[in-house]
Amino acid sequence: MWNFHEEAGRGPPATGRTVAMIADIGPIRQVAFLTRDLDASIRFYCDIGVGPWFRGDRALFDRLEYRGAAAAPDLRYAVAPWHGLQLELIEPVGAGPSVVHEWAGRPFTGQLQHHVAVWPEHVDACIAAAQGAGFEVVQDGATGAGRFLYLLHPANPDFFLEITHATPERQAFSRHVFACGRGWDGSRPVRPYGVIE
Repeated sequence: MWNFHEEAGRGPPATGRTVAMIADIGPIRQVAFLTRDLDASIRFYCDIGVGPWFRGDRALFDRLEYRGAAAAPDLRYAVAPWHGLQLELIEPVGAGPSVVHEWAGRPFTGQLQHHVAVWPEHVDACIAAAQGAGFEVVQDGATGAGRFLYLLHPANPDFFLEITHATPERQAFSRHVFACGRGWDGSRPVRPYGVIE
């Protein structure tokens, strides 16, 4: 088996537990980007054949805590399928606070890669695995579809991990997003988020 650490001449990890912890967290299902202009970003991806996009112009949270305090940030967002991976675009609106608004002041022009997401069915076990690997919860919230969290690792503060509970409602919508992407011909490039037609 090919071993990155040995190939790079660094030797194996001190223990095998780090690899096991990451395996417990699960595969990446989504890659998300912060954007300054949601409309322009959607147009770019549509022009290269990525779509359709499922868009929401206001984030509705049942609850949200950012760095231990209640928050009610405003966001615009959209998701689209790229083969087996989901892309997400997020545009911060207003002052926040949130993990998205926290990065809005960073220098970038069009888009900035913000987080990767895993979608576990057993969310508590996944959170425990991430925390066991050293990640710390920065934002914890829920919508009508279920819980989601953003975590940072102190050793790499430029990498957000999102853990989104794969509830039946979210799984059904995800299947719909990917189904719409198969053979997409460019029609109806923007559709309502959360709606299964």
